[in-house]
Amino acid sequence: MKFKKSDFSVSCFFAFILILITFNANEKAFSQSSIFTTISNTQGRGHFADDRQLTSGRRLRFLAPPSNNITPDAIQQIGPHNSVKLHFVRSIKNAWTPISGLPVTMANSPLKTAFIGRQALGPVTDQNGVIEFASCTAGGNVLIQLSLNNEKISVINGRLFYKISLQIPCGTEAAIQFKEDSFAGQVFGIWQVAQRAGYVLSTVSDLSFWKRKIRFSFPDSADYYNFDTVHLTLGHQWDVVAHEMGHAIYDQANIGQFGGGDHKIDECYSNELGLSEGWASFFAAWTQIALNDPNAHFEYMVPRRAPIQVEHVPADVCGKSQSEWRVFSFLWDLIDLNNDGEVSVVESKKLWDDLLGARISSIDSAYKRLQTRGWNQNELRQVWNLNFPAEPK
Repeated sequence: MKFKKSDFSVSCFFAFILILITFNANEKAFSQSSIFTTISNTQGRGHFADDRQLTSGRRLRFLAPPSNNITPDAIQQIGPHNSVKLHFVRSIKNAWTPISGLPVTMANSPLKTAFIGRQALGPVTDQNGVIEFASCTAGGNVLIQLSLNNEKISVINGRLFYKISLQIPCGTEAAIQFKEDSFAGQVFGIWQVAQRAGYVLSTVSDLSFWKRKIRFSFPDSADYYNFDTVHLTLGHQWDVVAHEMGHAIYDQANIGQFGGGDHKIDECYSNELGLSEGWASFFAAWTQIALNDPNAHFEYMVPRRAPIQVEHVPADVCGKSQSEWRVFSFLWDLIDLNNDGEVSVVESKKLWDDLLGARISSIDSAYKRLQTRGWNQNELRQVWNLNFPAEPK
């Protein structure tokens, strides 16, 4: 449509009004489509992984609270104690599970940094989710404080990390309980996954590669990783949480290159995208699933194909090395302890050490690198052929 010169100023006025209306609407409503436009535009300018396909079809269930202060779902009295003893637990499928590594302090006591690995520094909950304080004033209450923040990870609401403050009577042993499907339970579910992953990593590494804190932003409108921040829609989806954390570890450890663009788990795409997505899923399996599990699988990832099998890749999945599903199955078969046809049983530390700082561009590059690192050539080839039937070695 052409405008006359006399109409130019009028058209500019209406265009300006339209821009203002659009801007105002975007300020008032956090549109998912506008989010994904922003995500798409960041590709290629940094380390980024768009994982909308992981939870496609699921609706956002939680909105950000007005404050970063959260409360337990229940405090269950256990019995008397000579000071204060607390058990931090979260329900998963109707079973209570411990929340370890929580930096908990009594009021007026300095908060020390908690280490995410096997050695916990400062006042943190142990592997059973328990923390015990030596003394308190009998007959009074003590202020117990904790923050989901340490030198390696934090769970955040906007720019602030979540925290809890509790008044507990001196002389009490109690369970601090969080339900799986409550808001607080979702927050602590993220912490549990990150803590477990950090522990597994600490068994193969001194974590010196991990120089930047990983922030877990919850609740968010989509699941993706971008510039040291993991964005999450739901906290109980342990496989999705661990997958996104895997991108952050892949980034800081310089395992390989990132690929951009949309991706579906059963299709093939670029070498870089297949590798980076596959490694993130391998990380989720390695840190969250027992290596001897004969039915290793993901529970929530990619609902249209769930449960995603780690051991057995369906025949209809692209059979080439650009398939993220086959990439993580290949890496898993190198170190897992369940024999499903492969013969390789290599310690996960060796795989980690041989890929740390490799900056590879494809799983084929990883294969060639492992060939030069003392791996059994026949076993390596056998695992490759088992997982990439369309590209035999």
